[in-house]
Amino acid sequence: MTMLRRLNIRALVALLMFCSFVWLPVAGIALHFAENAPLMPTRHLLMTLHNLAAAIFLISTLLHLKLNWKPLVKYLQVTAGAGKRFRSEFGVAAFIVTTTLTLGALHVIALSV
Repeated sequence: MTMLRRLNIRALVALLMFCSFVWLPVAGIALHFAENAPLMPTRHLLMTLHNLAAAIFLISTLLHLKLNWKPLVKYLQVTAGAGKRFRSEFGVAAFIVTTTLTLGALHVIALSV
């Protein structure tokens, strides 16, 4: 119990997010290339790694939001209160995510036709 008190929970959650984020594409890309692998255990292992990394990432993201909720709300209030628009980084991030998801969906649709 004393070790948990020495840990910086915010740093731990951020590092959990980072490490699982690194594993997500690694396992996902390997899974993509192993799609036609003759060994079922290989695909199963890669799917398990990918799913566990995703679960850790989602849980740590929720914890990160919980731990940083007040600063996030304060930032949004200050930005909205000052009549400022969101920074250009928000638009770039939204564009990257939307484009990546769209291309991924189109890739799946093209493979299924």
